[in-house]
Amino acid sequence: MIVKASVWWLAVLPAGASVAVLYSLAFPSGNSGPFLLGGLAWVLLGLVWLGRLVWRRDRWLWATPALALLLGVCAWLDLPVKAAFAAGEANLARQVETGRPARAGIYEIAKVERIEGSDMTRLRLAGTGGPYYEETGFLYAPSGVPTQAEGMNGFVYRPIKGAWYWYDIPTR
Repeated sequence: MIVKASVWWLAVLPAGASVAVLYSLAFPSGNSGPFLLGGLAWVLLGLVWLGRLVWRRDRWLWATPALALLLGVCAWLDLPVKAAFAAGEANLARQVETGRPARAGIYEIAKVERIEGSDMTRLRLAGTGGPYYEETGFLYAPSGVPTQAEGMNGFVYRPIKGAWYWYDIPTR
């Protein structure tokens, strides 16, 4: 047997916590619920891991910090957002063309809005808002994002790929 039955959860818990954190980071401004749940699981796991390392010295315990390091690298490089965006990019482009909101990969678009006097289209994510952001979503801007477009005051942009950006409207 590769892993002892008494430490199987030291493989399952980090994997589950990693999935929760990576899922939360696949959204433009993050998704605090899964992030906090996964983060709490990682903290608890870290405490148990240190205890087992000191008292039991299981050699398979080194897989846990390796997974944590891999998770950190993925988050640092924005891989969750890039992968989730790539999976839904074709559907997002179709929504820009038709003007009708729909699901695009893991993203549920609530509203598609063309910005007057420009070639930009905003795609607002469903279920966004809260204590940090009033709204968040995607912006399709083939000519680039102008600094002062009408109806775009207070927006914060970050490029994703080509003419695609994600935007946030911070809570005031």
